[in-house]
Amino acid sequence: MYDTKMENLRNRRRFLQLAGTGAAASIAGCSSLGLDDGQDGNGDGDDGNGADEDGEFEATDVPDSALTAVTQADQEALQERQAELAQQVEDGDLSEQEYNQEIQQEQLELTTEATAELESDLEETDGLSVEGTIGEAGAVLVDGDAEAMRTALNDGVMSALVPGEEFAAVEQQMQMQQQMEAQAEAEAEGDDDE
Repeated sequence: MYDTKMENLRNRRRFLQLAGTGAAASIAGCSSLGLDDGQDGNGDGDDGNGADEDGEFEATDVPDSALTAVTQADQEALQERQAELAQQVEDGDLSEQEYNQEIQQEQLELTTEATAELESDLEETDGLSVEGTIGEAGAVLVDGDAEAMRTALNDGVMSALVPGEEFAAVEQQMQMQQQMEAQAEAEAEGDDDE
């Protein structure tokens, strides 16, 4: 029974993460932003999702001139993994639910990797500075020379540039998600005590 409750809690968390992802993506007008369980994507001492080491969110101060650079998972690598997993489902080695979980996890990992790459590329670009990163959402808050940003966008360093306020909106969405997860966890622990 305990295993079933933990599995339900894990599935609820995953649902909340994906719901948060959809909301954040719709705010930013992008279709491939994703969240995950705190993988590091930014190398700045937090867990890649805007939270500090204690898991608490600190709102990033968004300069008026900053923009949110958006990246996405490597679609080719994701499609290859989907094909591999689809074959496993066809062979009966993987359930449909396991397939969906694996695909979601792969997309999250690829998005986090792409975000780390984007952050690194932007940090190396003269005239730009990285103000914040949300690894699993594929978002990097960047400030600096407008021409340098335009050049980076045209060179394919990022998928899109959206207003800087979108970064704050994604952070806020993630904070709400974290609070819902904590509440769900507390409820599950309360159920276990009974």
